[in-house]
Amino acid sequence: MRRRGAAAAGPQGQPQRPRGVRADAPVARSLRWARGGGAAAAGARGRPAAVRRARLRASRRRVERRRPGQIEGVGRRPHERPRRGEFEAWLEDQRLEGEFRRKDATRSLDAEHERARATHEAAQGALARARVELRDRVREHGEALAAGQQHAGWRQAQQACESATERAARAEGDAAAAQACLDAVLAKRLDAAEAAGEVRGAAGLHGVPWREVPVCCLNDVLLRDVGGRIAGSDRWPLLIDPSDCGKKFLAYAGCSVLNFWRHEDMDAGHVRTALLAMIRGGGVLAVDLCCFAGGVSRDLLAEPFDQVRAGLFDDLASRALLATPKGEHWPLFRRLVRGEEAASFGLEHFDDGRTARFKFVVVTSTDSPHQDLVQGFEVLRVVPGGFGE
Repeated sequence: MRRRGAAAAGPQGQPQRPRGVRADAPVARSLRWARGGGAAAAGARGRPAAVRRARLRASRRRVERRRPGQIEGVGRRPHERPRRGEFEAWLEDQRLEGEFRRKDATRSLDAEHERARATHEAAQGALARARVELRDRVREHGEALAAGQQHAGWRQAQQACESATERAARAEGDAAAAQACLDAVLAKRLDAAEAAGEVRGAAGLHGVPWREVPVCCLNDVLLRDVGGRIAGSDRWPLLIDPSDCGKKFLAYAGCSVLNFWRHEDMDAGHVRTALLAMIRGGGVLAVDLCCFAGGVSRDLLAEPFDQVRAGLFDDLASRALLATPKGEHWPLFRRLVRGEEAASFGLEHFDDGRTARFKFVVVTSTDSPHQDLVQGFEVLRVVPGGFGE
């Protein structure tokens, strides 16, 4: 009996080929294998089917995305959730809309800002040249000035240095005036962007409005305080920054950023030293709550400061720490300086101008901080983009 699947024997004992197979089938396969590159051709023969299936799946996905009303929510089943791509597209639309509002609100001030910036750059260039000239005159006539009137060229050296000093002083005055004009224009632009809808009542922030600050304006708002918004307020800023750009900017600017969750940063001695150093330099003392500000109340935030001295956080929050109590001669923060720290925090190291520039900031990346923080601080939210500069 012939085995199932075996070819039938021919007249001369040769196996007959199956029905439908040519006599030269092995030769034809060998030729195709050689012409098509061997195994590469063999793999290519199975590829078109997979490509067709992939194209069919992609076509089906395109058809599904084109269903009417899917993006706006019309026609979607009640139990169907929005897709992740749709949510990201909505966020991008909101960001672009905010940038458009800011650009449109500040477009009328662009010409004035360009003029003020050009004047500022010219004044800074003149000041730089005047200082270089003064440096060269001092190097040129330094020996004659040091020798005094006995030197033959003392009078000429004195006149040259006095003339260079006068030109440098006039250049400094012009640069200060140009800087004041530029700051005034920047303050107008910030007010215009705020009037365009950047101050919003947020339900997620317990109904308290916040002010949006573009990333490019962090220097003007936090460090330089253009317009005096922070100096004229009775509350310190609470910076909501999901991108963490704010705390990185403060750290790179030389300010002190304390991590609330690290015991080394919140040690009583470290907090006291950081506070005094920022008051001395006119910097920013920032406390980073990371993404856990929703559970940090005012009392919990005050604990590390009150460990330095009872009531220190209340004095810091009310700015009484920077004022001079009635009947005393020195500001209240001088009580934090110890006797052995006179070399670092002596009275001669502090200046009223730098003390007035000191700021205390609480930083968080969450959009829902504790109600105590929202009501006790001025809420600023960092947003991407800028004025289209």
